[in-house]
Amino acid sequence: MRSIPSRFLLTLAGVSVIALACEQTDPAPPTPPEDLAPPDFSASVDQSKPAPVLSALSVKLGPTTGGTTTTLSGSGFLQGATVSIGGKAAMVTAVAADGTTITATTGARPGVPGDSAVSVTNPDGQVATLPKGFRYYLSTVSFPIPPALPTASGLPASGPRSLAVLDVNGDQNIDLVTANGAGGNSVSVLLGTGNGGLGSPTTIPLGMNGAQTLIAVDLNKDTVLDYAVTNLTSNSVSALLRSGGTTTPNTVTTGTLSQPNGIAAADLDGDGDMDLVVSNQATSTVSILLNSGAGTVYTTAVGSPFAMGAGFQPYHVATGDLDKDSRPDVVVGSAGTSNLRVILNKPTGYQLVATATAVGQTAPTGVVIGDFDGDGTADVATANRTASSVSILKGNGAGTLTVIGTPMVVGTAPEQLLATDMNLDGVTDLVVPNSGSASVHVLLGKGDGTFTPARATPFTTGPGPLACAVADFNSDGRPDLAVTRYTIGAIDIILSDGQ
Repeated sequence: MRSIPSRFLLTLAGVSVIALACEQTDPAPPTPPEDLAPPDFSASVDQSKPAPVLSALSVKLGPTTGGTTTTLSGSGFLQGATVSIGGKAAMVTAVAADGTTITATTGARPGVPGDSAVSVTNPDGQVATLPKGFRYYLSTVSFPIPPALPTASGLPASGPRSLAVLDVNGDQNIDLVTANGAGGNSVSVLLGTGNGGLGSPTTIPLGMNGAQTLIAVDLNKDTVLDYAVTNLTSNSVSALLRSGGTTTPNTVTTGTLSQPNGIAAADLDGDGDMDLVVSNQATSTVSILLNSGAGTVYTTAVGSPFAMGAGFQPYHVATGDLDKDSRPDVVVGSAGTSNLRVILNKPTGYQLVATATAVGQTAPTGVVIGDFDGDGTADVATANRTASSVSILKGNGAGTLTVIGTPMVVGTAPEQLLATDMNLDGVTDLVVPNSGSASVHVLLGKGDGTFTPARATPFTTGPGPLACAVADFNSDGRPDLAVTRYTIGAIDIILSDGQ
């Protein structure tokens, strides 16, 4: 079952079972006649030949439809050997005369992706196994149309605006936490059932207005994920620290926050705790808030807040190492221009790159950082709200970003996007909720900076998919979607039926 980085104390109800022993003595079992004695299989394994050894596969990744040809390397392989990959028989086409290689083609394992053991069985019965020697990835990524009724309701209308996934109560099921927008001024926790369901929301009042964007992050270095959420109309951030079964909201005001919207976290000053980056909509600035380590007290970094420029309207923010100096930098999306801004985190201080990065598409509100072309350098993807598109910007390893390729058309009014691996092939994909067209686009990465839409994308959602999250909500090994119905205060869990 899929694990989550956070760990919490789970109390289980104990059940005591008392067995009453009989006073009589059980008789000894009878000795079976010779022809019914358990058979001795030891003679079926020919110990005169050395056992096979399996050391590597030439191809370690393939689709669940099967058909991937790979060469197994090792020693002691005999003619007539069979191969099993992920519990499915592979078709053996050649065994080298010297016993060092086997050529085989994987069988199909529809809908069951993941790491798989590879076994070679010689005709004499001796077996060699390589755990996790091969990984199956999903041949298709697809999602059904959600039912008329949402998976969970009872959240405030005009919310939720953002989602975070984590295991809140330590039961190994994926849970959701929502920021409830202007309609709720609160955060809600919805416990997952483990089979794709959600419990009723438990609401945590913030005492602040306009809970906007929420992230799950360990703010006090206790290895437990906490929450940080921007309060748009209260000019503050709520740091919600979790301990045991309690969550304590702490209000963070620094005097630099003005209609804070986007938020991201990283250890910006290298002291081992997670700091916060916050975009300020009203003043077109970005604040860097340095964590004291306890998660409750933050100081404004030197040079912060950073002015993005008139009309920029900073929106979502992302952190990642853009100049390969092992220090997290900042990318800022814009709701008012066709540009991005970059803040480089240098040993001498934070540096706002003087020239804005041109995206060429209006309102690149959503930003994510990832190595999309496999060259070891961080790149950026943007969700362009007004242009209804997604752009890829290649990083040069020195903090400069340049648009590559043609913008990918998606649905109406995408405000954010996620970078994750949807088909489990080890290459980063993009998930784009389209708030204006009630759909989600899944763009599968090719590993070279280009993407292709998943079959049947866009996938239909309920109305108001302002935000989404990706996790395995029913523990079947496939990534599922959690999608908001913003206007009615509800959430859909849409389970993957990809094969």
